[in-house]
Amino acid sequence: MIMTANAKPEDRISASTRRRLRNKERKLKALPGYRYSVAETDTDIKRVLDAFFIVKPQRMALSKLPNVFADDATQKFVRGVCAAKLPNGRRAIELHALECDAEMISMFACVADGQRFSTMFNTYTISDNARYSPGLILLRQMVDHYGELGYTSYDFGVGYDEYKTTFCKDDEPIVDGFIPLTSRGKLAALGMSLLTHAKRLAKQNPALMQMAMALRKTIHR
Repeated sequence: MIMTANAKPEDRISASTRRRLRNKERKLKALPGYRYSVAETDTDIKRVLDAFFIVKPQRMALSKLPNVFADDATQKFVRGVCAAKLPNGRRAIELHALECDAEMISMFACVADGQRFSTMFNTYTISDNARYSPGLILLRQMVDHYGELGYTSYDFGVGYDEYKTTFCKDDEPIVDGFIPLTSRGKLAALGMSLLTHAKRLAKQNPALMQMAMALRKTIHR
């Protein structure tokens, strides 16, 4: 998604989309303590991640996917990199959240370099509040937040999801590169390249993708 510096909010996200999301957000605004925030302190980061590690596994289970955050080492790594500070004082990974007094409604983690911000991992509530599209509302908040800071592009990450087309109409090509530095590395690069090519073919073929998903579920049982 390309954003023009100093543009009006309606130039970043259309007035009709904003109106639709405002209507949904009215329901959330009625919740005690409803707020949008960017986690800045260690306490804020811990609170958001504590909620994330509770809600995300439930979300993945509903989609019949394995919990890739189950390992303690993985959680420790995520907590550490989210708490790490860059030379400019900002966090290496920034956490954005919609919250109320009762729960964290939605969260997105992203990296930002002053011109472009890219989403990473996210989740949203499994409560009835999920019906009000809290993920879309949060993304609108994030686009406005970074737009006001002068950012010029927003990367939604690899893969197609319907929610992405609400904001972004363009695709950006991606390339996987493997550069061997040793003779053993040449063999490893070849294997990794072939594996990546196979994964790409599977993702482009619905039947193969369904078989791959079934196999992954079997392995992780």
